[in-house]
Amino acid sequence: MCPPFRRGGSSRGPAPPLQSPPPINNLTNFPVLNRNLRSNQFPTPPRPNVEVLERINRAVVKARLDLLAAKENVSAWKVSQAALLILKVDSWESLGFQMQEVHSLHQLIAIEGKVSFFHYIFF
Repeated sequence: MCPPFRRGGSSRGPAPPLQSPPPINNLTNFPVLNRNLRSNQFPTPPRPNVEVLERINRAVVKARLDLLAAKENVSAWKVSQAALLILKVDSWESLGFQMQEVHSLHQLIAIEGKVSFFHYIFF
């Protein structure tokens, strides 16, 4: 059981003085940079294939126009699925790109986010 609390101080005497933190200027734990490394020793990430990305973007634009011509609702999901049908592929993974990497789909996703935010604020 804990001893009762007393207002007049502690029965153990005065508190010990606070200790100062260890010095910050001790840099012995940091690794030393090797200045002999050349930049070509590290693999560079693969650059996206611009022609493939443009082909995908054209399919997205066509899918969007087709949905508008059919007087259907246009959403990023519907456009992306229609673009996959135009490109004759099963998924975005098989293309090697994400939906957000395609410029036209990225714009649609951004517009949908703004509309959703507007709806959330005012309705």
